[in-house]
Amino acid sequence: MRVEQVWLQGFTGRGVTTTVIDDGLEWKHDDLISNYDPSVSHDFTTDTSDPTPFRGDNHGTECAGVVAMSKNTLCGIGVAFDSKIGGIKINIEESMDVFEARALGYQQSSVDVYSNSWGPKDNGYTVEGPGRLVSKTLQSGAEKGRDGKGNVFVWAAGNGGDKFDSCAADGYVNSIYTIAVGSADQDGRQAYYDEDCSAKMAVTFSHNSRPTGPQVYTTTLDGRCTSGFTGTSASAPLLSGVIALALQANPDLTWRDVQYLIVYTSNIDILTVDDLATNGAGLKFSHHFGFGAIDAEALVTRARHWTSVPQQLNFTIPATQFECMISNGSTCELEFQFTSELGANISSLEHVLVSLSLSIVPTANDSLWNLTDYYEAEKDGEAGDWLQSPHPRRGDVEIELTSPAGTRSILLPNRDYDFVNTEGYDNWPFMSVHFWGEDPTGTWTLRTTFRASSGSVFITNVTLTGFGIAEGVSGNSNRGLCQNCLRGCGDVCDVCSELRLNYSLACVSTCPNATIEYNGYCIAGSVIYPETPTGNSADGTTTVILVSVAAVVVVTLFVVVLVVLVVVLVTRKRRKDRFSTTTTATNVYWSLPDIDDNDDETVQI
Repeated sequence: MRVEQVWLQGFTGRGVTTTVIDDGLEWKHDDLISNYDPSVSHDFTTDTSDPTPFRGDNHGTECAGVVAMSKNTLCGIGVAFDSKIGGIKINIEESMDVFEARALGYQQSSVDVYSNSWGPKDNGYTVEGPGRLVSKTLQSGAEKGRDGKGNVFVWAAGNGGDKFDSCAADGYVNSIYTIAVGSADQDGRQAYYDEDCSAKMAVTFSHNSRPTGPQVYTTTLDGRCTSGFTGTSASAPLLSGVIALALQANPDLTWRDVQYLIVYTSNIDILTVDDLATNGAGLKFSHHFGFGAIDAEALVTRARHWTSVPQQLNFTIPATQFECMISNGSTCELEFQFTSELGANISSLEHVLVSLSLSIVPTANDSLWNLTDYYEAEKDGEAGDWLQSPHPRRGDVEIELTSPAGTRSILLPNRDYDFVNTEGYDNWPFMSVHFWGEDPTGTWTLRTTFRASSGSVFITNVTLTGFGIAEGVSGNSNRGLCQNCLRGCGDVCDVCSELRLNYSLACVSTCPNATIEYNGYCIAGSVIYPETPTGNSADGTTTVILVSVAAVVVVTLFVVVLVVLVVVLVTRKRRKDRFSTTTTATNVYWSLPDIDDNDDETVQI
């Protein structure tokens, strides 16, 4: 994820606050206590200020460590190891709309990032989303949080991939106000538990199934450490930490700026992709990986020079046909016409959302199955037989949206474990990020397929909503290749193909004199982790705190001369002490994080 390169630029999350909403936080842990912020922490199970978890509830503590473990010799190093961390404790298993809303809205003026590694059950047949209060809280946080710049809500995409689950059935992920993140393994493959959906923006690296593969090291209960943290539960705090680094680099970023940065800097080329596509704006995407793997260096480097995107606009249009009935493996196509006369004045899309109601209509000979029926079948050992039965099921439905540019996005894939036919989708919002940057003008086509051999599907209340801006963000988006630049070239490259100067961010082939080469960077000067984040001026220029190379050379020469004089004087006065003196290197210009270069195979950050 190239996090250490961001540290070499001087960003460690200082001044940024992340709150983990989960089953609690062992804030007295030696690796967390120095970064713990009680003002953004709360226990909503008892309505008290202490979020200490119940015995055995280690999930929230493990998430928090990934974000903000201190830079010491204990469990590891958090992605944003100088950032503040809070914990909000809720009952994950039996949560209610009102408590979730209170948690997500807690201290919205003080919290920058809310990290969420929870959601509906990943069993392949649950369809669940936020209640009315949570939906309003997410919108309020995006519009009013962080003094109007908006809170950033990061959400784990889900771990039901091995049960053919899809995050399309997760309403928290399908909100435009959340950032859904999945998991890839150390070889760039989709993790076996990772879920596909069109709302997923990106992935981070997490453990898959190989026993000897890299693990995510983090804090756990009783002051201990663990190397067994995995799943999209680990991906969410990994991304939250990277976003904290970006917000330190540029505190003026809005919640939408953060999403744009993820879209334009994620790297899909390093992943093993079997469904790679390119949309009408030239952006590569995948239903497995979104726009690719998070690249911390590229994201933060771009953030330092990012100009905030203009006001978000939106439009909503109904389908040209109000309803549709399909059966016996047939297909229904509904169209939407978007023209400039609608008055939205959008030329570059962000999120596209299709809302609809869908019900399964079994025949008289078909069995009716709901969640209770399946639980009973599981107890009797008959669930597997039902999954192979020919009866119509909600999981037999697939929905695909095609844009005027010809981009195809699967809003709802088949879910092989979704046997339910007594319930469908009630005004469900299927969201896609795959049309990002496209012009919405023209004909949109919604194609629904029902693969069952019996029963029918009835679709109604279909609308399409587009969000976007009046003009594109070409000045901020991907640029053509230039000399010594790997990706995102321009005045400043996102990633350099060879080396980068840490003080100017310029790409070079060799490090200049009086600099130290370390991990792809040429380090010069005494770079200080900035108390006041850099790179916030409107014209995109960046002030970097450093001692110039010339000054370093002068100081070094002065020290050398001084040492020689001292040696001469000491030698003349006490020649017998010559071999007992200790030599200390004086040419270290950078206080590097205490990282072993060999840790790349053990720590996934």
